[in-house]
Amino acid sequence: MCSIVGIASGEKKQDVSYELYNALICLQHRGQDAAGIATAGPDEKIHVKKKKGLVFEFTKKNLNHLTGNFGIGHTRYSTAGSSKIENAHPYIINYPTSIAIASNGDTRNYNELKQFLHNQGICLQTDCDIEVMAKLFACQYLKSKDVFESVTFLMKKVIGAYSVVCLIQNKGLLAFRDPYGIRPLVMGQKSSQDKSFMFASESAPLDIGGYKFTCNVKPGEAIFIDRDLKCNRKMIVEKTKKAHCMFEWVYLARPDSDIENLSVYRSRENMGKIMGKIAKSMNYVDPESVVVPVPDSGRSAAIAFAEETDMKYRDYIIKNRYIARTFIMETGKMRAKNIKLKLNASQGVAGKIIFLIDDSIVRGTTAKQIVKMLKSKGAKKIIFVSACPKLISTCKYGINISTKEELIAHGKTVDEIRKEIGADELIYPSLDNLKEALGMDELCMGCLSGKYPHNAE
Repeated sequence: MCSIVGIASGEKKQDVSYELYNALICLQHRGQDAAGIATAGPDEKIHVKKKKGLVFEFTKKNLNHLTGNFGIGHTRYSTAGSSKIENAHPYIINYPTSIAIASNGDTRNYNELKQFLHNQGICLQTDCDIEVMAKLFACQYLKSKDVFESVTFLMKKVIGAYSVVCLIQNKGLLAFRDPYGIRPLVMGQKSSQDKSFMFASESAPLDIGGYKFTCNVKPGEAIFIDRDLKCNRKMIVEKTKKAHCMFEWVYLARPDSDIENLSVYRSRENMGKIMGKIAKSMNYVDPESVVVPVPDSGRSAAIAFAEETDMKYRDYIIKNRYIARTFIMETGKMRAKNIKLKLNASQGVAGKIIFLIDDSIVRGTTAKQIVKMLKSKGAKKIIFVSACPKLISTCKYGINISTKEELIAHGKTVDEIRKEIGADELIYPSLDNLKEALGMDELCMGCLSGKYPHNAE
């Protein structure tokens, strides 16, 4: 999980660096290991600046150096390659022309592609899959000088999930998406008079930047905005079945974003209503109980759950907003330490039966510590409600779940999980419940079922 942004501005004398910066701030939740921006104007070389850590590390001096009315940006969450600055995006390649490229996703056949490039006499300087993608694209671009032919070559070679933005010197801005549409990518335009375009991982940056949502980039599609702001589109590969990552709606995306034309907030609200109905069917509902969300991604479901069950809603868990997202931290030790700094419970929980609503239970680190914290503050009983089915398998497409063993639900019954996190009761939805909440079944649910899109090929 990373974020990407691409902007082609209709104002040739207007630098897009500050606009890219604002968009990346908007998407900071998708990656906090590093951030990068690349820009270029007409007849200009590509300027690039990368920083470890958060987008706020960019200074005014950095942004002023990044001149040009076309540009791309990236926030990194390390899954392929280490978190060192050399692996930060955008990756720059200077042959056959200057190209900057940034991606959100993961390449499953990285080693095979690395060997292919080695056989072509092409060496790699990093251990990040973005370099492989850049050099595959450049291989074909050297021969054809055609962006769509180069994307076609890349899509034939790469197995995995990817949404990509690419800045090509003196040519324009390219965006494309893998044939299954696993990772999201949206497009917006400012107005019919101002032909500025933006591509982004989510729709929220379009709103904040003053762009009107135009479309989702289709799975397998490439869109090229040339230097004259002419929009060229081509379907490169078309699959009969799509596989959008369900975790985008469950956890990854901002609640004010739309993914595949579905409001993230509404999808979480739908799951809260469904879980409320399940709780009522199990005779768990008690008017004296209170519904408490794990902030922030559990809040939308918790509000809907409380409405469905006619129970009181209370924000008894307080979040320190100066602590970054713990799920995407690199180690379990870091996650455990930061959860203690991030979350605390008020004394209002004493003597209460708590319906604790969270977006999901992944490793169990957060669940264990919150249950323990609530009980230490005097909670009488804790009924833990997960708004996502059991995660039992790895993610192969860019989320840092690399082994089944790190998942608390792998190989365990619901009751065994309940005992491990210390809750008195535990409720999970089914896969069908999730599909109902999202209103679609063209989903990648590999981490829930062990069945992945590419396995069917």
